[in-house]
Amino acid sequence: MNGHFWVERDGVIIDWDFPQLRKLRRQLDCVPEWNAYLRADPRVEEAMIRLFKRVTLRAFKTDDWDDMMVEFLLVAKMTGNADKPTFNKCWTNCIQEVYHNGGEIRFGSMGFKRKDGTYRWYYGKDTFDGMADYLLPS
Repeated sequence: MNGHFWVERDGVIIDWDFPQLRKLRRQLDCVPEWNAYLRADPRVEEAMIRLFKRVTLRAFKTDDWDDMMVEFLLVAKMTGNADKPTFNKCWTNCIQEVYHNGGEIRFGSMGFKRKDGTYRWYYGKDTFDGMADYLLPS
């Protein structure tokens, strides 16, 4: 997938600034401040979230999101990832955040602001023709 999930709560973006991202910002000579976000077209965003929810429910062999979350958190705890965001696991980071603290999952592009004011998109890009662009590697 060529895109990124994050959480929005009360108009504030909730995401995690992992050491790998800070290092990448330095390597790309981007401003050290927080990442830049660009939401996908609302229809694409909704379709991607629906797709990932369906795949997650199928993996846990249930149709009920609340039932799945109980099992999901149990598995996360058994693997040592409970309540601990993990780099490159944006979907699972988001569903745990929403479960514990509320908010809405968002989908689109995430990147870094360059010192010249342009953006370097790490996940996704600034223009897409449709959902297939997010599902194909860039």
